[in-house]
Amino acid sequence: MMNINVFLERKNQTIKVSLEEKATIASLLKKIGINPVEVVVAKNGEVVTEDSKIEDGDDIKVFSVISGG
Repeated sequence: MMNINVFLERKNQTIKVSLEEKATIASLLKKIGINPVEVVVAKNGEVVTEDSKIEDGDDIKVFSVISGG
């Protein structure tokens, strides 16, 4: 089990999430109830895809995608 700090830009808040080893961005988003279509995720300063693995100590930031037209 690992504890990850996740910054949620929409709420301007950092939360702590417990994840299993070998967790992915997709499993993180599912656990915290965020639709992956609505956000962009950065891990350690780089934009990543849903299948990216998370390791203990990673810096995760979740940014809302704003669309309009």
